[in-house]
Order: sequence, then structure tokens, then C-alpha cells
Amino acid sequence: MQRNRITLLIVLALVIVAAVIVFPLSSSQGGWLFNRPVKLGVDLNGGTSIIYTADLSKIAVADQSSAMDADVNAIRSRVDALGVTEPIIDRLGSDRIRVVLPGVKNIEEAKAAIGGTALLEFGVQAIDPKDPAIKWPENAALNVVGNWMPATGTVNGQALALTSAYFKQNTALGTDQYNNVTLDFQWDSTGSQLSEQITTKLVNGNQPLGIFGADGRLVSDPRVQAVITTNGQITGLSVQEATQLKDLLNAGRLSVPLTPGTETTVGTALGDQFVGKTLKAAIIGLI
Repeated sequence: MQRNRITLLIVLALVIVAAVIVFPLSSSQGGWLFNRPVKLGVDLNGGTSIIYTADLSKIAVADQSSAMDADVNAIRSRVDALGVTEPIIDRLGSDRIRVVLPGVKNIEEAKAAIGGTALLEFGVQAIDPKDPAIKWPENAALNVVGNWMPATGTVNGQALALTSAYFKQNTALGTDQYNNVTLDFQWDSTGSQLSEQITTKLVNGNQPLGIFGADGRLVSDPRVQAVITTNGQITGLSVQEATQLKDLLNAGRLSVPLTPGTETTVGTALGDQFVGKTLKAAIIGLI
């Protein structure tokens, strides 16, 4: 009898220790000892489902399936960067992608991160500001530092505009000598050639190199003080802007443009009720 009591006490002690470690305090908190939140799907935690439609008009028929798969992988990387738990990302038919984001509150920010091109464009100040042929970028042709046109160079006999499409996917945050946040990047072989040609022209006159976002907004216009070949740096960003841009640039680019369509938002009312009842049932079962 004494031995059975000791065994029972040991079992009870183990049960109590296990409960302390893993039993959740609530749906948003973990156990008393290790505060690891319970992972809930969109049916319990709420969230949003978005259906994206791809523009495949410029993709050869034979390459459309692989392009869609590439977009799915790029979206998955971007969603992982957002820290979303248990997302669902899959193809629907030949030209649509479904993205389910449990627990996401700011859906517009998520859509911008998922569907953004994360493409930066580089520009030089136009020699003749009144030249009607200069239309890039149209919504930033006149800004606080003057008129701009694409920064271009020649590689293998082909004229190319310098953009972040030539970034390697190892962009990282850093700080300058004044402890301001910077976005540090590296060019690939094509980007290195373009950057060397462009900055060689600009460094003599200490001229600026404009950096524009996908929306045409002037992000930064540092003056070129040295010829840049393999490494570059973007300044003038907040920590939040630099972090988001870094994640997008490193997550991979979309092979085909996506347009968000049907959106379905799921509330958390039923999920909260279900979790509450489950916790009560667990307590009763433990007792």
C-alpha cells in the first residue's frame, strides 16, 4: 500500500510539472514556465484569406507553371519574414494563388509585403530639366532635388538601367559613422559593371545618385564620392523602412505581377469560445 502511494505521488508530481511547463494560460500565452503561445489557425485565431491573380500575358506558355511556382515560393518567403504562424499558400488553377494569414491585423501592410515588387530604381539628374523625353519616374520627375532620368550603362553591347534587380540576396542592415541605419547591399556581375560606369561619371562632379522606390518616391540621393563596383549602401531610411525593404529584397522577386482579388476576413469570436471551452475541459480532465 505504501509503495502504491509513493507511485501515485510521483505520477501526480510529474503531471503537475508537465502542466506548469505546457498548460496554456490563454490562447495568446503559453505555459507558466515556458511562455510559448498556442499556435492557432485562421479558423480559431481569425485572419484573412486573399486570392491573387497573376498576369501571365508576358510569360511563354511553357514557362507559366514554373513562374507561378516561383511566385508561390517568393510569397512564402515574404510571409515567413512577416512572422505569420501557420500560413496557407497554394495555387488555385493556372493563374491564381491563395494566401491565408491567421491572426494578421494589418491586412494592407501584409498585402504590400506580399505583392510588392521590392524594386529600387537608380537615377541621375537630367542635363536638361525641360527635356520632354524625360518621363521617369513620372510621379517623381519634379522633386526637392530637381529632375531625374534613369541611370544607365552598357553591358555586352546592351543598354541597361540600374535597378535592385541586380542586387544579390544578402542585403543587410548596418550603421554609418554617425550611427544612422543603412541598408548595405552587393551587386551581381551585371550590376557591378553598371554601377562602376555610372558612379565613375558622377564621382568627378560629386553628383547625386537618386534611389527611387517602386512608387516613384525618392528614397535617398547620396552624392557619389567614390566609384562603386561590388558594394553599396542606402541611407536616409528609418529602422522600420530599412528592415521591411531588406526582408522584401532578400525574399526573392515575383516572377509575374500579382493583383489581389477576393478577400475574406474571419473573426475570432467562435475561436475564442472554442479555446475557452477547451481550456476548461482540459482542467476538468486533469483533475
